[in-house]
Amino acid sequence: MLNQNRREDRLSACVCCGFDPELKDPEAIARAARLSSFEHRLFEIFRRRFGRYVEADQIAYLLYADDPNGGPLFAKEVIGVTVGRLRKKLKPYGLTIDGMMGRGSSGRRLIWIEAKQAA
Repeated sequence: MLNQNRREDRLSACVCCGFDPELKDPEAIARAARLSSFEHRLFEIFRRRFGRYVEADQIAYLLYADDPNGGPLFAKEVIGVTVGRLRKKLKPYGLTIDGMMGRGSSGRRLIWIEAKQAA
């Protein structure tokens, strides 16, 4: 995490926005990207399964399992919109959420942008 008091952090970080091009820890990136609490919960699901696809139904279950009402009626749509916001916030840090659509299943995964371009 960027620490304004440490000289070595100040040397590598951008003066105007605080972006550190050497930042490669997904958790530190989440803090720097200033995610909302819901975005952070969704990010954590992807971070813990970094590089592996997570099915849409599993994402909805993990996000709303503790909700006494079972979550919103259109949970998958809410998740889709939030994934779009996450992509925008994570892109400057070199991360993206990649999607996979297939017969009977769909999934998403958190990966480095370089890995997506190489594939």
